[in-house]
Amino acid sequence: MKTMSIRYRLTALTNRCVQTLLLALLCCGHAAAAQIMVQRVDDLQIDYHAASHRFVLGALQRLWLMPGAGGTANPLTPLGLSLSTPQFSPDGSMIVAAGGWRQDQQHLWLIDTASGAATQLTDGAWRDATPVWHPDGQRIIFASDRGGSDDIWMLSIGERTTSLLARTRGDAYQPAVSRDGATVVYATRDARRFTLQEIAIGRQRTAQTLLHSDTALLMPQYRKDGFSITYLRQHRDQYQLSLLLPIREMLSKTLHGGRALSPGRIAWQNREHYFYVERGQIHRRQLAGRISSTVPMTLWLETPERRNGPVVLGNENTPLEHPPWVLRAARILAPAGDHYLRDHDVLISNGRIEKVARRQPW
Repeated sequence: MKTMSIRYRLTALTNRCVQTLLLALLCCGHAAAAQIMVQRVDDLQIDYHAASHRFVLGALQRLWLMPGAGGTANPLTPLGLSLSTPQFSPDGSMIVAAGGWRQDQQHLWLIDTASGAATQLTDGAWRDATPVWHPDGQRIIFASDRGGSDDIWMLSIGERTTSLLARTRGDAYQPAVSRDGATVVYATRDARRFTLQEIAIGRQRTAQTLLHSDTALLMPQYRKDGFSITYLRQHRDQYQLSLLLPIREMLSKTLHGGRALSPGRIAWQNREHYFYVERGQIHRRQLAGRISSTVPMTLWLETPERRNGPVVLGNENTPLEHPPWVLRAARILAPAGDHYLRDHDVLISNGRIEKVARRQPW
């Protein structure tokens, strides 16, 4: 049987549609080979490593590596191992992320950037989230509900032991470590307010409140100068990126924001420039500037290798169901590559792309 190759370019695709498409492609056994190019991704997460000049992307249920100048991203982890909030180790050789094979639990994973080998670091019936590296490369700070509430914990990688770092009256989440490794800043919430707090590592652990607010505070991060802190403030469905200057009185300055700004972490390129996600794309901006530039990004989704028997995800031995699916795309690059097809549907039946046609009831 001759193998056909189908290539489509989807520039406006929701995350739910992508998940459905990945499931359909994963179930392909005797289907035509298919490639889907995606250039905007809902819930895109990024980190940047300056020394190796490259990005790690959390997108479409896997991690990807991409050159710092942008371009085509290469998949690093397999389908089904859903990981989020990736961060490079200080030397860039490893990545830590949170997630796993199961949806009801979330653990920490270590991924080798050269081979893609993934090692599970934590286990148990809880949710570990938003891990960040200590500058010594031997410890990881993360949020977890393993103690009954959401608190800040520290993992020693070599010994695989965890210790409680910070506990609040409410929930603590999304930690970040200072450049010298001396302090950790994190966000909290309780029934009355939201705060940003800072605590010293290895000393008497009394947290200092840096900022309090009636609206949600998210994703605090130390700037590369080791002095100021960026964070997100949520106003209904909008996010504002702000800079906190810890001087005599805490001074907060809004950098930019709006409905299109993603609530994920920003990534510092250097002391004056940072990357962030807006409208599903990566943007670069100067701290004191008002104009941003877009970093080109291309992700190719491909039909997995042909398998015999049921499809298996991770360690779960449950065959996947593959009923017909209809994916609605705003525009698709025609197979000839010379024009776009607008308002078309992609019909996937029995795990294969059966038809691409103008939107209609199937």
